[in-house]
Amino acid sequence: MWTDQFRNALNVKPAWVRYYISTVVLHSADGSVLTHTARNAGCIIDRAKMQADMAAGCASLGAEIKLDTRVQSVGRVINGLREVRFVEGASVAARVVIDASGPVAGFGKGEKLFASPPTSNPPIL
Repeated sequence: MWTDQFRNALNVKPAWVRYYISTVVLHSADGSVLTHTARNAGCIIDRAKMQADMAAGCASLGAEIKLDTRVQSVGRVINGLREVRFVEGASVAARVVIDASGPVAGFGKGEKLFASPPTSNPPIL
């Protein structure tokens, strides 16, 4: 994402920006490459600072943040809520469940709550 789009989409805080770069090269899964060169074309961010600030903002709006917690299962939607069971035995009911563990370690695989679509179509739940 170009720097201006990043700033507009996320309300970027200056503390998140490590430094600006003048050339951005994007490589697509189909092998195509896009190069964008401009003054401050992109930026390298401090993801830890950005994620901590974003989590704090979500928590201030009422989100419950669970860190270092392993999910055992995520149920289907019943009456607008999903039940999330944790390995240690606790469970919560939630309208929205976000897995922010990264691209490989996602939960919900066994429940078929997501797919890795070859297109940009949303997953069928």
